[in-house]
Amino acid sequence: MKRIKTFVMFMLMLSMFSCTDINKQLEEMIPADSRGVVRIDVKSVIEKGQLTDEDGNIVFPQSLKDVMSKNESAPVSEAMTLLRKIGIDTDANIYCFVPKNTFSYATLIAVNDADEAKKVIEKQSGQKFQTIEKVDFLRNGAISYVIDDDILFIGKEAKEDADSKLALTAKGYLHKSSTSIAEDASITESLHKENDVNAYINVSGLHNMIANSESLTESLKKFPILTLFTDSDIKAFTLHMNFEKEGAKFEAYVKADDNCDYFKLLDATMAKADASFLKVIPISMNYIFSMSVNGENLMKLDQIRKSVNLVSNLPSTDMLDFRSMVNSIDGPIAIGLSVGNGVNISSVANDNWNIAIAAKSKDAAAIVERIVAFAAKMGQPDYIKDGRHLFTYQGMPVYMGNQDSIVYTIRLDHELEEDFYYDMPDVRERFASCPLGVYAKISEPQGESYFNFGFKNKTDGDGVFYSMHEGNPVITFLEILCQLNKTEQTTQQQYY
Repeated sequence: MKRIKTFVMFMLMLSMFSCTDINKQLEEMIPADSRGVVRIDVKSVIEKGQLTDEDGNIVFPQSLKDVMSKNESAPVSEAMTLLRKIGIDTDANIYCFVPKNTFSYATLIAVNDADEAKKVIEKQSGQKFQTIEKVDFLRNGAISYVIDDDILFIGKEAKEDADSKLALTAKGYLHKSSTSIAEDASITESLHKENDVNAYINVSGLHNMIANSESLTESLKKFPILTLFTDSDIKAFTLHMNFEKEGAKFEAYVKADDNCDYFKLLDATMAKADASFLKVIPISMNYIFSMSVNGENLMKLDQIRKSVNLVSNLPSTDMLDFRSMVNSIDGPIAIGLSVGNGVNISSVANDNWNIAIAAKSKDAAAIVERIVAFAAKMGQPDYIKDGRHLFTYQGMPVYMGNQDSIVYTIRLDHELEEDFYYDMPDVRERFASCPLGVYAKISEPQGESYFNFGFKNKTDGDGVFYSMHEGNPVITFLEILCQLNKTEQTTQQQYY
């Protein structure tokens, strides 16, 4: 009996070391200069989601199958279909990363049988593997598949390239030809935390990506306020997610030197957290973002002055006096969004989104008067309804007013006859404690799910995901991801 126990303990230890070894190998394949890395603890997610049968095969519950079937072209649905069929090593992590060159993003997956995995990929893609640069390579549109020694590499091309270059680049990763993240303690420390998902985002890599992208550079010229974040001297962001019995918890951290300019900026511009703006955010809004600022200090920043000047130089806007508007802000600036009737959620630029904008101001009444006068000058007279100014824009009602020093504007595709978020304790508590906060409400056939997150100080953020319907939170979360469809189809002429 004693010998049996010793043998069992030996096998468990061998299994543990084998798992650690394969994960170390995968990390050694990821370049240290990657712009971001995500580590998924496959074994933990499968166990918590109860995604295996008695024989250890990956199985999906019917509710998840139904969602995947209805959204079969969605990226996560496609990925999960592939992962279930190719025979992944469930003791190994999955790593996703953003390389510096050649590929926009890439994934490393350990498989049990390379030959079986190739058959599945060939059947699903309709293409055939061929040997290029001494590795098995298959190209399906902008996606490259490379298998070598039971490791599957999947990469999305950054721009159109020859098969030989794509295969050679992937081979370089698989054969560990450059300095890896395994040699960077700051990255591995973040990735090795005991969570289901860990992510490390290299901000310097983000700087390089923007510099090399003409479209992003042009966007920053139009919206210079964004450079407050893109030009900061933050080293990295880390994000950590862990599933629990009733949902999931998130943690996030900003990695930067104590005396960095970004922290000095926050010290000067951030104001005290305040949830009072929720009194004017309708309950129909699905997404809320808020940031508490000191307007006078904010206007001293070059990026803000440029943004205000852009708006102030538009025809007939001088009477609004945007400079004094920004100066008067002393608390949260918030925006709420929801998808209007007939609007595709992936169409971010659609002009028919329902929207609510709110800001706490020391001069709220005067600002409302100026905006009403400006609207009248532009041929948009208002009338008062329930104490609010009411306009019409493209056939949609627009409400405006001042409540408890909160200036607000609300545009809806329906009459404003609903409650407001201030009456929801969990949302109110989040924004009352976090100068920077985010909230999302996701509607599903089974019921609604919620995500709220915020930074209570300069470096530490936390959040939760939870659902109002019964069910496994892992399954619920995967069902939501499977409904995120592609925003555009990539062709050989649409690389970025």
